[in-house]
Amino acid sequence: MKHVKLAKDEEGIPLSQGSEKWLQYRSGGKIGATSFANLLASKGITKNPWGGGVLEDIIAEVYRLLNPPKYKSTYKHPAMLTGNILEPKIKQEVIFKEGILALPYTLEYIDNPRIYSSYDALDLSNKFLWEIKTTKNITEMDEFLTKFYLGQVIHELMVVHGGNVPNGNVAKLIILDKRSCTNLSYIHSHLYVSHINHKDGNFTASSFRPHICVPEESETPVADIYMTKEMWLGYCQEYLGLYDQVMASMNGTVEEPKSIEAINLIKQAGSKASKDLMFAVQSAVFMENSEEKAIIINLLIDKLKQVEV
Repeated sequence: MKHVKLAKDEEGIPLSQGSEKWLQYRSGGKIGATSFANLLASKGITKNPWGGGVLEDIIAEVYRLLNPPKYKSTYKHPAMLTGNILEPKIKQEVIFKEGILALPYTLEYIDNPRIYSSYDALDLSNKFLWEIKTTKNITEMDEFLTKFYLGQVIHELMVVHGGNVPNGNVAKLIILDKRSCTNLSYIHSHLYVSHINHKDGNFTASSFRPHICVPEESETPVADIYMTKEMWLGYCQEYLGLYDQVMASMNGTVEEPKSIEAINLIKQAGSKASKDLMFAVQSAVFMENSEEKAIIINLLIDKLKQVEV
């Protein structure tokens, strides 16, 4: 545990996944597994099957942080709700039946607390993890989606191992085919597994096979990503740097433009300044977007200096 610590609230209580404090913690300018996978997709290393780029995600996150809703919505997308309800049953089948103690920890990377990971199930003593997903149809689990999920798992592994992931079988990606599952008593018959292996920076995910019958030796890699500790930390810092830029822009912390200088210049120009310049200055002074305001004010100052007094 020398590389990580439990993420806690202001009272020192470990965060419970899904709680309001946990949601607030996640939106506080940090990078977790999903954000890391989105960043890899934006670089073409993986492909995000749901579209949206990393910049779009950050802007939406910052906006929600700066403009919290007045009323907390209890609505959850059906796919998310299904996953939340079925996840404990999946864990029972693939983890707890084996007597393994795996918990949904939220861990912080000690060297940079803005880097964190929330786990579906982590055996902390062995640092082995299970990432659990549901899908409409197992045939949809193609190379692109498997690779996107592999990006998430890599971040989770990097956090718990402090960037030094050992060689070998280090995680399992578990998928429930919820379209074919019509009886929860037989949920084990609709579970599929991909084994995540690591060797000298090469992370591979095997093709999905039924969880109940396939030995690890027969698995065939279907997705791979090369990632070292240095690369991982560099990507995390890049994401956090972009987040800080967006926050500064949307929070109005960009240096206030020289509005007074522009007003003084238009007074000096008097009637010789055109109406459009006068209107432009008056409108620009009251703009809310500081970054755009700064650019426009500086343009106006240049134009006003060209007016003969």
